[in-house]
Amino acid sequence: MKVIHTSDWHLGHRLYGLNRHEEQTGFLNWLAEQIKTQHADVLLIAGDIFDTHNPSAEATRLYYNFLTKLHQQNPHLHTVVIGGNHDSAARLDAPREVLKALNVHVIGALPKPSSSDWSELYCPIHNAQGELQAWVVSVPYLRASDLPLTSPNEDHAIINGVKEVYRLALDGLKDKLTDNIPVILTGHCEMQKGLLSLESERSFSGYAKQSLPSDVFTALKQIKPDYVALGHLHLTQAVSDCEWIRYSGAPLPFSIAEKDYPHQVLLVEFNQGQLSSIEPLLVPQELKTQMIKIPEKESKVEDNALPLSFDEVIAELNKLPELDETVVEWKRPLLQVNVHSEHPDPNIKLRVIKVLKKKHPRLAKLTITYPKKEQQISEDTGPKTFLSDIEPNEVFKARWKSKRGVEPPSEQLALFTQLKDQAKLNIEQQESLSSSSK
Repeated sequence: MKVIHTSDWHLGHRLYGLNRHEEQTGFLNWLAEQIKTQHADVLLIAGDIFDTHNPSAEATRLYYNFLTKLHQQNPHLHTVVIGGNHDSAARLDAPREVLKALNVHVIGALPKPSSSDWSELYCPIHNAQGELQAWVVSVPYLRASDLPLTSPNEDHAIINGVKEVYRLALDGLKDKLTDNIPVILTGHCEMQKGLLSLESERSFSGYAKQSLPSDVFTALKQIKPDYVALGHLHLTQAVSDCEWIRYSGAPLPFSIAEKDYPHQVLLVEFNQGQLSSIEPLLVPQELKTQMIKIPEKESKVEDNALPLSFDEVIAELNKLPELDETVVEWKRPLLQVNVHSEHPDPNIKLRVIKVLKKKHPRLAKLTITYPKKEQQISEDTGPKTFLSDIEPNEVFKARWKSKRGVEPPSEQLALFTQLKDQAKLNIEQQESLSSSSK
């Protein structure tokens, strides 16, 4: 039996405001081809199908078109979909009965805690001859309302509550198990010691900030799962050296920090009921938008290093390849630029854009850093100074230097003085009108 494990598609995602639809369409077409080529029996999608709870019509259409195409190409394929923290559980669950006709098993939300019937979580996997090959226990992202109260201590209550959910879910399956039939468990959660992509993974809120220990799965006694398919973390990884507990990782980069990740899906094989291999299927580089950083390596605080100066950035930009008009827009690389400036300069962005007009990359993000503040406001040890006792120009200069580390340019000070004088004149005119009306 062959299983393809994937997660964190984030359909509808926009990177720095730029649409990713073509990339995501290309990935799904590639995935459909892999399923066909590998003769896969099961596709597991472990949450975060969409990027938001209210995805666009374009993203929703992409999802349903993919599921329809998949069934047409592979009538015997079993597809299991669980909800993630980015997904609307109700939106995923709404077409559940319709999707059964496409052999798609969807669990957006866990059954209500008051329900003792866990049967809707169980998806039997049959081969083309109708023989049972495996059971998938499809547990989605768990919300606070899903967890039974097991301990008055908050931290223990969270972990023990999750353990109890998995115990109950597996216990309900024990009467259905037979020899040499593997059990596959799903989840969408953050495990302890997991490697995070801090720029793109949305932090869980409230109770779910608690990351889970591996014994949530390793300590299950009645029924031990043969494979745990996880979603949420964008970097592919095993959990605590347990090769059978895996994050598939995101198939596309969702921040420039993820540009060098080995984006992939996992091909999981079982032989005679036993887990036999886990192999990556790498997403081809040409399906992903290229991402470039200038400078390529981040400056380290301990090295006391600064980003490139503006002149150095312009020199690096001039080395970039010239614009090829025949290349479609989404194929052009995205560019992140970090530049250091000694003085505030409102023209930096305009000058960078001007250079890039004839270049192949598209500017995605420009970060400008200024010198560190040389002086910090010290604790008050003398007589108090009131704001009304200070000249407005001095307040403006102090605020400017506090924010930017340098004195304001003369033209900025002149503009502030002009605004101050105009405001003073308006106040005097208002007072004069008020006095004359009495």
